[in-house]
Amino acid sequence: MKLAIINSEKGFRGGERQSLYLARALKKRGLDVSLFLLKDSKLFLRSLEMELDVKSFKNLLSMFFYLVFHGGEYDFLIPFTARAQNVAIFSKMFHRKKVIYTRRVNFKPSKLSLFLKYRFTDVVVAISEAIKDTLEDSGVKNVVVIPSFVIPRKLNVDRALSFKRDFKGKKILGVIASFTEEKNPFLLLEIANELKKKRNDFVFFHFGDGNLRVEFERRLKGLKLEKHYKVFGHVEDVEDFFAIFDIFLMVSKSEGLGSSVLDALLYGVPVISSNVGGLKELVKGNGILCDFHNLSCFVDGISILLDDKNLRLKFIEKGKKVVEEKFSEDVVVKKFVELLKRESG
Repeated sequence: MKLAIINSEKGFRGGERQSLYLARALKKRGLDVSLFLLKDSKLFLRSLEMELDVKSFKNLLSMFFYLVFHGGEYDFLIPFTARAQNVAIFSKMFHRKKVIYTRRVNFKPSKLSLFLKYRFTDVVVAISEAIKDTLEDSGVKNVVVIPSFVIPRKLNVDRALSFKRDFKGKKILGVIASFTEEKNPFLLLEIANELKKKRNDFVFFHFGDGNLRVEFERRLKGLKLEKHYKVFGHVEDVEDFFAIFDIFLMVSKSEGLGSSVLDALLYGVPVISSNVGGLKELVKGNGILCDFHNLSCFVDGISILLDDKNLRLKFIEKGKKVVEEKFSEDVVVKKFVELLKRESG
């Protein structure tokens, strides 16, 4: 079976990591896999470090024309992004191969995309039940749920500890999120400001970048939170810092699943998150869930977790069990292989 996994992003976030993970896992199971990537993308650079068949393109147009002439050589096209779905669908009229699109975001597709793209997509893989419900409410057919999976790696603890050196005695509240509207970053400032009124033994470590960062840092200074909130921007191999987080926070207004929360569970960090999208499926029963606008829930939840070691240990144990049972490579890739076999007839 010959597969083309297509990713159009230039950065490296959860979807790009999953593209790489899936390509490697399917190859390991004997499938012929090619990664279709943009030449100047971070995913392309990372893929060069692995023994994978990688086809790189200057832009999406050149990728489209390649598939027009060579798409018929593949049994399935597997786009991981909306733009990659465009390339797969619009080239399909020439090669007629099945398209399996992995959707990672949880909002309703536009009427135009429903008409032009989803009606020609053979299977949509939703990474959470929440995404599946949203798609089916929009009239999308043939949706299956196959979540993301995580692969543990050895963390560079010394690197993480070097960031913590100036904060002896402080609890580290970890945030890995871009400064964008859906990630709800300004609520984090409100949480820090309210928590400061209760206690002084904490500091937020926030890793990420985005268009709201400048305004965020301006408000941070206005609230005089510099000692309690540190913004580090985009940092490579950010997973290392789970080694020093006492609690991990995710306050998004919308989330397909939550790759960073999945990492927190994997590396044994108790989680407090907003009760939206796929986060409910990840955190329910093994962490604290709050409405994304409920300031007091987050503030009280942090204090409770910091003060209750037994509760932290309980959440850590449950979280690791959930990852093992539902989000491990063997469990998830088995579902994907079964889907491919079913669709190949």
